[in-house]
Amino acid sequence: RDVLRGIAISPDGKTLAVASETGVLFFDARTYEQIGEPLRVAAGVNSLAYSPDGRTVAVGGDEIVRLIDARTRAQLAKTAVVGVPARMAFTKDGSQLVVLLTRESTGLGGADAQITIRDAATLRSIGRSIEPEGFVGAFVGTWYAYPQFALTPDDRFLMTASEDGELARWDLRSGRKTQTWRIEAGLAPALSVSPNGLTAAVGIKHGVQLVDLRTGTVRTAATDSAGSPSWVLFSPDGKMVVATNRD
Repeated sequence: RDVLRGIAISPDGKTLAVASETGVLFFDARTYEQIGEPLRVAAGVNSLAYSPDGRTVAVGGDEIVRLIDARTRAQLAKTAVVGVPARMAFTKDGSQLVVLLTRESTGLGGADAQITIRDAATLRSIGRSIEPEGFVGAFVGTWYAYPQFALTPDDRFLMTASEDGELARWDLRSGRKTQTWRIEAGLAPALSVSPNGLTAAVGIKHGVQLVDLRTGTVRTAATDSAGSPSWVLFSPDGKMVVATNRD
């Protein structure tokens, strides 16, 4: 048995990549049959991301980020980082890889976290790191929830939600904060941006807040779930939000 830490699906919807303590496993997304042997990574894997063209998989392990050829599984690039690569995402044009690095604390505290922008071919760091205040993880029982970020569809901005109730937009080129909105405070809130880039969905205790990024108007959808959502996601047409919870 293995502990599963992350999941990514190829852009064509045919392959499922799963992060584990020993490496990456690949499955047929229709039959769930394993494809080939696992890609072994000594330190284990925390996060995965497919490039938009499906040719490359970014693999984040213990203070290491790798780029892997999705077909041959050959290593294309590798770089050391400071911290755990907890979440990763390619920009839609495939030119950059956004990496959330976190330093987990011991006990029931949080973690210092920062976001770095990397060249998607060489993994070379681009520009300044983004370091939001109050951008920390949290223990939910024995499970550690990492903070989250979301990219806007135009590849220009990155969104973060902090525990002190600040939703912020950051310029990817300059690494500077360009706008903020007030939301309900909470630890490691789930976050997503609509396909048209006009609405942000933020997980809060017992619900989801929808923030109009043009007007700042906030609507709250209450649920009967315990705690706050661990993930929120917009449907492709932007008309629906799906939220998952530890319950």
